[in-house]
Amino acid sequence: MGLFNFLKNKNAEPTDAFALTALGFKCYEAKEYKNAIKYLSMAIEIQPENQNLFYALGNAYEDSGNIIQAEINYKKAVTLLPKYSSAIFRLGMLEAKRNNISNAIHLLNNASEFAINENFQKYGVARDSWMIVSKQVILSNLGNLLIQNGQIDRGIEYLDQAIKIDSEYAKPYAFKGIALVKSGQEELAIQYLNKAYQLGEKSVKDIIKNLQLKLKESNPRETDLKKLHQKVIDHAKAGNFDKALQVVDQMKSLPVNKSGIFFLSATIKASANDWKGCAIDSKECIKLDPNNSDAWNHLGVALCNIGDVKNGIDALKTAVNKGNIGASNNLKYWSTR
Repeated sequence: MGLFNFLKNKNAEPTDAFALTALGFKCYEAKEYKNAIKYLSMAIEIQPENQNLFYALGNAYEDSGNIIQAEINYKKAVTLLPKYSSAIFRLGMLEAKRNNISNAIHLLNNASEFAINENFQKYGVARDSWMIVSKQVILSNLGNLLIQNGQIDRGIEYLDQAIKIDSEYAKPYAFKGIALVKSGQEELAIQYLNKAYQLGEKSVKDIIKNLQLKLKESNPRETDLKKLHQKVIDHAKAGNFDKALQVVDQMKSLPVNKSGIFFLSATIKASANDWKGCAIDSKECIKLDPNNSDAWNHLGVALCNIGDVKNGIDALKTAVNKGNIGASNNLKYWSTR
């Protein structure tokens, strides 16, 4: 019996896989998990080689609280389709709930590798779709799991990949903000948390408020920083680069975001033609603030000037991709050398 005939005769049970699947999905989305399990199980009897049905049944069991049956069905889906990224992701998240962290990381990493590197939202697939777990969701959860277990740098790498795929996805911004707090980079953390909040992640509101209060209370030397910054500018204008850098070293001792100080130091060293030093400080700035296009531009020019033209051009291309207009001219110049 097809879905149309079933809808006309509510007392009858549907008998074809399509109708059973449609009813199973409908019941699942209505949180009627018992009926979802019933209809999806009936559909599997007709199509026992359909990995999507086992995956859907696993979701129904998991949300009904039956983790054992959920795992069995996810594993069956993966047996039928070994690179089934959504099912592997679900298995990884089950392992995380059991605190089997190494297994969870392994599974989530596999899921991220098998997932299509595509933003499905442009095709009308919801970001929180239960049937298709997008790559950015997998990467975001993997990054967060790594961060929760002390692997902050590695976790941030995955979060950055998620942001690159889908810049409007709030979760990786929120997770990265929390990671930056753990690594002591509160000011940069606020930038990412604010972005997450703007994208709809309201849970970070109190975190932002508490961070701002903490920074305000622990940063009594803000006036000192401004005075020192002006000293750096005055020394640099007078060509006293050594004195300017001595003041920069004083600024590094203050409880402030260091990315701007490293960028200032790189700028002074570029003015003094200390290209090696400029490259070192630019890299430190980029570590703290990967989106600083000026730092990427500095790094590119510095590397080119010390003979590492290939990596210098790559850095300049990154600066251009991040919208740095000045880097375009530098790229043209060094590409023809």
